[in-house]
Amino acid sequence: MMNETELSQIVTSMEANSVGTGDSFIPDNKNAFDYYMGAPFGDEEDNRSKVVSTDVADVVEADMPSLARVFLGAGKPVEFMPTSENELDAEEARQKNVYIPYLIDNCRNSFKKQYDWLKCIEIYKAGVLEYGRETKKISRVEAYEGLDELELAAYLQEFDDDKNVKETKITSQKVSKKGGVERFDIEVSLIGEESNYFLRNVPIEDLILTKGVQTKEDADIVGKRWTKTRGALVEDGFDKAVVKKLTKSSDTQHKDMKDQRTRSEDGVTAGGQLTSANSEVHWTMEYVSGTDVYVLVDYNEDGIRERRHVIKSGTTILLNEDFNHIPYVITSAIQMPHVMIGRSRAEITMPTQRLQSVLERGVCDNVYMVNAGRNVISQNINYDDLLAVRTNGVVRSKGTGPIGNDILPLITPYVGDKTLQVIQYFDSKRAQTTGSLMANQGLEANDLYKETATRFKGVEHASKAKIELLARVIAEAGYMQLYEGMAWFARHYQKDEQEIYVMGQTLLVNPAKWKYEHKLTAEVGTGAGDDEQMIENRSALLSVLEQLKARGSVLVDEKKVYNQIARIAKSMGIKDLSTVINDPERPEQVLQAENEILTQMVEQLQQQVQSNPLAEAEMIKAQATLVTAQSKGTNDMQQFIMKLAQDSEQFKTLSAQERAELAKDLTELELKYRSDVPGALV
Repeated sequence: MMNETELSQIVTSMEANSVGTGDSFIPDNKNAFDYYMGAPFGDEEDNRSKVVSTDVADVVEADMPSLARVFLGAGKPVEFMPTSENELDAEEARQKNVYIPYLIDNCRNSFKKQYDWLKCIEIYKAGVLEYGRETKKISRVEAYEGLDELELAAYLQEFDDDKNVKETKITSQKVSKKGGVERFDIEVSLIGEESNYFLRNVPIEDLILTKGVQTKEDADIVGKRWTKTRGALVEDGFDKAVVKKLTKSSDTQHKDMKDQRTRSEDGVTAGGQLTSANSEVHWTMEYVSGTDVYVLVDYNEDGIRERRHVIKSGTTILLNEDFNHIPYVITSAIQMPHVMIGRSRAEITMPTQRLQSVLERGVCDNVYMVNAGRNVISQNINYDDLLAVRTNGVVRSKGTGPIGNDILPLITPYVGDKTLQVIQYFDSKRAQTTGSLMANQGLEANDLYKETATRFKGVEHASKAKIELLARVIAEAGYMQLYEGMAWFARHYQKDEQEIYVMGQTLLVNPAKWKYEHKLTAEVGTGAGDDEQMIENRSALLSVLEQLKARGSVLVDEKKVYNQIARIAKSMGIKDLSTVINDPERPEQVLQAENEILTQMVEQLQQQVQSNPLAEAEMIKAQATLVTAQSKGTNDMQQFIMKLAQDSEQFKTLSAQERAELAKDLTELELKYRSDVPGALV
C-alpha cells in the first residue's frame, strides 16, 4: 500500500499539471474581471480622455435578472423523473423533487452562493460551486437566571438528550433563596458536533483541475486551494497537535488576483489579512494553506485507480479517505467542444468594450478641442492674455488694423455625430454577438440598420434565444450535477428520517432508503427568458384543456389541469402552490373543497324542499349524514351524494302509506340527531 509521502508527491505532481499553472488561464480571468470593473487599459495618455466603456458590465448585469428569475425563482430548474412504472420509484422521485430543492434553499446564504456562482459563470471562464454535507465542532455557552431545581434539571436533561451535544459542563453556578425556594444562576458550556448541508463558492484562481479534460469524472485531480486559520482546521475536526505543527502561510500564489478582488470592495487592497512571521497572535489565528482535492490514484496498489479525498498542507496529509464522488459543479457559459472549460460572456464582449472605449475617448477629445479651440495669432497679440482665460478678460494687441488680421481661430471640425453612428453600429454588432440589447433598446431600428421594424423584431427574438440557450447550458451542465450531488450526499450521509414542511404540506423523508437512480431533465431553456410569453402560451393551453374537460374528453383529467395551472403559478413567481390551488392527488388539500361543494348541495336541497314536511325530515337526515361524511373523508361523501340522489328518485315512487311510515322514521331520526349533535342545523 502507498505511504503518505508517496501520496503527497503524486498530488503535488497532479496539481502542477492543472489549469492555472504555466498557462494564460489566470491572467485571462483576471483581465475579464478588470473589464467588468471598468479598469483602465494601461495605455492612457496625459491630457487625453481616459473614459472606459462598460460593455462587459452591461452584458453581465443585463443577463443576471433573467438568470435569477429562472434559477432562483419559484420553479425548479431540473426535475427527477421515474425510470419505471413502479409506484415506489415514482414516490421516491416525488420525494427527491421536494426534498433536494428544500436542502439547497436551506443551505446557509443559499441565494447569495447561487447568485455569485451565476455571476462567476458570466465573468470568468468557469464558475465553480462546491456542495456537500459537513460536520463541524461547535462550542457555545448558555446562561440562565432564577431557575428552580425542576427547571434546572429539565434544562440539563434537554442538553443530555441533544444528539449534537457531546459534553455538558457547568462553568459557573450561583445559588440564592427567594421566598424560601432555592434559585440557580448558571452558565453551561456545551461542546458537540453539528452537521449541515452547504454551498460554497470557489474563487477561479483556487480551482485545481486536470488540463484538457471533458468532464470532472475524467480528471485525475479536482479540487481547490485553501487558506484557513489553525482554529478553523480544529473546528473541522483535525487533530490539534498536528495542526499546530503546520507551516504558516505566506499566501503568495495568485495574490495579484486576490488583491484585485479585495480592491473592488473599497478601492484599496485589503492589508493584514494573513499574519506575518513576526506577528504575535494566538496560534488559532495563524493562517496556513493547503489543497483539498479528489484524486484518481492506485492507493491500494492493486492496479486499479480509485477516487480518494485528500486534504494536505505542505507535505502533511490531514485527510486521506476513499470517496467515490466529486462535490464540485464547474460550468462555463459558452461550451467548447472536447474540453470542460469554455468561454464566458465577458470574454466575447471584451473586444467590443476595447473598441467602444477608443471611439468614446475620440468623441470626448473632439468635444474638448471644439470647446477649447486654439487660435493663430500674430506678434501684435499678447499671447499671455490668451493663455489666461477669464470672464470679461482683456486681450492686448499692438496692431493698428482690424483685430481679425492679428488673431484667427483655428477651426476643429466636430466629428462626434459621425462617431456616434459608428458607436451605434458596434452596439448592434455586440447585440448580435451576445444577445444583449440593453445598449440599443432606446434606439429605433431604422436608425441602426435603415431597415424595417420586422428585422429588429427578429434580432430581438434571436437575442432571447441566446439567453435561453445560456439558461439551458447552466441547467444541463450545472444544476443537474448539483441536484444529483445533493441527492448523493443525502442518501449516503443522512441516516435519520426527517419531517419537513414545504409547499404547504408535511413530508416525511428518509434518504437512506432511496435506491433508484433517477434521470434528471431540464425544466428551463424554452421561453426561459420571457415569463410573460410563457404565461400567455400556457394560459392558451389551459383554455384548451378546460374545453376538452367540459366536453367530457378522455384526453384530460383534473391532474392535467392542475399541472398546467401549477406551471403558470411558478412562472408568476409563486413558490407555495397550495396557497392558490389544490393538488387533486393529495386528499388533505381537496377535502375542504369537497366539504364546501357538499354543503352547497345540501343547502340547495333545503331550499327546494322547504314546503314539504316529509322532505324537511329528509333534510335533517341529509344534515346528519353530512356531519358523518365530513368526519370520515372524501369516499364517504361521494357515496352519500350518490345515495341521496337515489333516495330522491325512490321517494317520488312511494305510496301514501309508505310515505307516512317514512315520515315517522325520519321524525324519530330528527329527535335522535338533535340529542346527539348539539346545535345541529335544522
